[in-house]
Amino acid sequence: MSIESSHPTDAPPAPPIMHEHPFIQDFADICDQMKDTHRRKSHDYGYKDDPHANFDQSTNFGVDPFTGLMLRLNDKVVRIQNFIKKGRLMNESVEDALLDIAVYAVIGLVKIRRKKLEVPIGPR
Repeated sequence: MSIESSHPTDAPPAPPIMHEHPFIQDFADICDQMKDTHRRKSHDYGYKDDPHANFDQSTNFGVDPFTGLMLRLNDKVVRIQNFIKKGRLMNESVEDALLDIAVYAVIGLVKIRRKKLEVPIGPR
């Protein structure tokens, strides 16, 4: 079963902002950072015709790509949970884990919108 995209395709553009709040600018800067990092990493994980091909490889283990993507995202959530419990991380910062979670979520949205990812619904 697949999930239909619900993003508005004919939504009006956002009004111009005369004085943007610093939080909005910080948000935009983080999105730019995510975009740049994703472009660089895509060369290592994907293929020219599909930069997200690595997410489809979970089928080699009998796991559908959406579940595989959610497992990767959950790994980052667990890392943050461990930070909360232990107060430290050895190999990755909480900030890095949060950025990875955001990128995985966006990759999932892109693949759903491009109809390249089916979301399993219901018991298996």
